[in-house]
Amino acid sequence: MTGEEILAYGEELIDDTFGSTDYIMMNIAYREVLAERPWRFLVKWDESQDFTSQVTLPTDFNSTLPDKEGHGHLFVGTPNNKYLEIDIKEKINYENIPGFFYIDRANNKMVFTGNAVDSGKVKLPYIFDPADIAETTSPTFGFKKGFQPIIAYKMAALYPITEQEEKARSYRGENQAEYKRLFDLMILDDARQAEYATHR
Repeated sequence: MTGEEILAYGEELIDDTFGSTDYIMMNIAYREVLAERPWRFLVKWDESQDFTSQVTLPTDFNSTLPDKEGHGHLFVGTPNNKYLEIDIKEKINYENIPGFFYIDRANNKMVFTGNAVDSGKVKLPYIFDPADIAETTSPTFGFKKGFQPIIAYKMAALYPITEQEEKARSYRGENQAEYKRLFDLMILDDARQAEYATHR
């Protein structure tokens, strides 16, 4: 679906227009859906940089990818030595301990603690930040078309309803139910992809 199609669908749901803030509202809804979990279609790997005490974040970086224990992580070099993410506020406690890194967003850097003893490429799995949806563009590749109406349902849920908009008010529960149905299907699809990719 293009942005224009998503907008038209959303306006049908509320039986009104979103006005001059239509694409702002759409992208707020889009970002909220993407932020719900680390969707597999948002996972990328960056292996473009050599290991040093600090490296530049990818231009589309959003967050690190959690491992099975829930820790942001990356790997370095041919042995794939694993490094774990710490909160930048804890950097003093780790400054002499190797094997960890933190994200310095203010300077667009990923900083390693301790002395730089490894060599080779930094292999970073991360969640990327896709471009906004515009009138003629679509959600990021990988966001399946069958699930894209969820953005319109989220827009409808975010739309403020006044006392005069009884029709929209009556539809709110239905829209929220459909949002939840699509969201649950997205989770199931994401889990199935992980299951199919698991080495047996």
